[in-house]
Order: sequence, then C-alpha cells, then structure tokens
Amino acid sequence: MDPSNHQNNPIETPFLLVDQRRDRFFVMHAIGNTSDGVVVRKAVLSADFDTWANFLNQHDQSTPIKDVFVAVKMVGITQDVILQALRVDVERSLKVPYHQNILGIRKPFHYSRYYSVVLPLMDLGSLRSIMTSRFPYGLPEVCIIVVLREILRGLSLIHSKGLIHGQINAGHVFFNAKSEIRLAFGASVYDDVQDSPESTSQYLPHNSICHWAAAPEVYHRDTFICERSDVWLIGITALELAYGGLKVFNRDDLESRLKTILTQKALPREWGDTTSEGGFKRFASSLFKKGKFSKSFENMVVNCFEFEAKWRPTVQELLEHEAFTQCQSDVFCLNNILRNK
Repeated sequence: MDPSNHQNNPIETPFLLVDQRRDRFFVMHAIGNTSDGVVVRKAVLSADFDTWANFLNQHDQSTPIKDVFVAVKMVGITQDVILQALRVDVERSLKVPYHQNILGIRKPFHYSRYYSVVLPLMDLGSLRSIMTSRFPYGLPEVCIIVVLREILRGLSLIHSKGLIHGQINAGHVFFNAKSEIRLAFGASVYDDVQDSPESTSQYLPHNSICHWAAAPEVYHRDTFICERSDVWLIGITALELAYGGLKVFNRDDLESRLKTILTQKALPREWGDTTSEGGFKRFASSLFKKGKFSKSFENMVVNCFEFEAKWRPTVQELLEHEAFTQCQSDVFCLNNILRNK
C-alpha cells in the first residue's frame, strides 16, 4: 500500500512495514517533513497494535502505550537524489553511538518500494512546536540553560567522532514525556512545525534558520566549516528559545543585531521588528534595559557570536561556563515548567 493513499484517514487503514528483524510497523499519519520533502510519519509496533487499538476504543488512561510508538522516514527507491541524501545522513548517524541527548536511529531497511529509517517518537515535539503553542515570547532562562546544557552534551559526542552537526536550531531539539531532551542529527533531523504565511512572506523562514543564520565562515564560505561553527548555532538556538523565534528580514538585519549584541555584551529585552520605523533604534536601546536575563547567561550567549571562529569557545569550554556549572535545575524541573504552563 502506498503511503500517499492514506493521507485522509491513516489511523483506520495503516499500512505495514517489516524490517530485517521481522519487526512490523503499522505506519500512520504524517508528523513532520524534511527540507527536501521527505515525510516523517508516526508508526506503532504491531506487537502492541491490539493494546493500542483497545486504548483508542476504551480510552483506558492506565494503559502504558507511550513506548509502542515510533517515527518513520520513508523514501521511495526511485527517488534517486533524495534517497542518496538520506543514505549519507544515515551513514553520519550510525557513526555516533547511543547517547541520551541524541535522537538516534535504528538500522535502515528496504521493504516493498521504500527505504525506511525508524527513530524514537518524541511525543511532546520539538521545542519550536512547544514555543509556538505555549511560549510565543520565549522560555524562562532556567529552561533555556537546561536545554542548551543537554544538547551540548550530545554535541560533544558528535564532535568527538570528527563530525560537525550544521543543523542546530530549536526545531531540531525534541522533548518527550520521559523528560528526555534529544538533539536530532543526520537521518533523525526533521521539522514538525511548518512556517506560517507571515514568516515566509515578510521574514526569513524558521525552518531554514540553520542556513540563513549560519556562522559567517559557513554563510560567506570564507573558510572551512569547523566545530566552532556549531557553537555559533548554539547561540542562535539560545536566541530562538529566549524570544520565541527570530523575526529577521534578511542576513544584514541579523548581522547588524548580532554585532550590536557583541559590542554591548548584552541581550535586548525584546527581539522586536527592525523593519518598522525606528525598529533598530528600539532594539539597540533595549540592550540597556535590565531584568530579563542574568549576566552569566548573556555572557555565555555573546561568546557564541564572535565573528572569527577561532575566538569562539569549544563545546567543552562552553559547558564549563558558569551559566551551566551554577545551574542546579535538571530536565525534570524543565518538564514541570513546560507542563504547568
């Protein structure tokens, strides 16, 4: 059965995938997509299918079903360009061993006319989707620090394998009900929030932020990409989480803001819209208003935005910053804050 035929009512008529272990997956509705159009779908392990179906029929809230769901990326074997790109991503993913802060994958498999990759389903979605629904003006500082600390731990492992991430942003950091924060990497990267008409017409699209907000050496292709290019994206992610997203008109707008932040060594109270009359003046003046962020947090973020890569900290050096070492909160605290909002 072709997945494209199950857009309207996929839960009632799931189609089947079988991997090399003979595990069977009933694949259902779409939950996201990649930048090149690969659809990511929710699936349920067939061994638990009856339990899942009974849950839907009886609404038995005591049934422990959250571990039977997974996510699946599927590419038709005739889609040569997209298929090759996914295989490259799979190769990168499989070079990194299991880590609690990295969204890993199972070994990919062919079934019927599809090349499929199974990954954990992060049931609470990406941090971008969480902010879109409940924190439109950004997360509390303590939450941001916990999130960044967790993804830096995963990123440290990626760098230790001689790999560079290159796609770090709030849309690629996922959270689940077990209080796990995981950074998608390689074949597990996808977006679960689509750009709104506003973001695509006036502002640069959020889903391509890792391109238009990339480190200078990457964006301008001045030098080779390096591990510190990922540190720049950590700073960009921190700003996304702090303000609920980055409304940026163009690359010049972004660089003007970041240079001002770097010069003043402070973050604005509000990100604002610099395209309106007097917008950049309001942005700059808000740098001098106190109250929203601690100095240690501001200092940590500012350090990520050195325009010369060699002056940025490494991931390990960033983890040793006082913003992280002095933070006593953990992911369970983050879970409480997000759920009680």
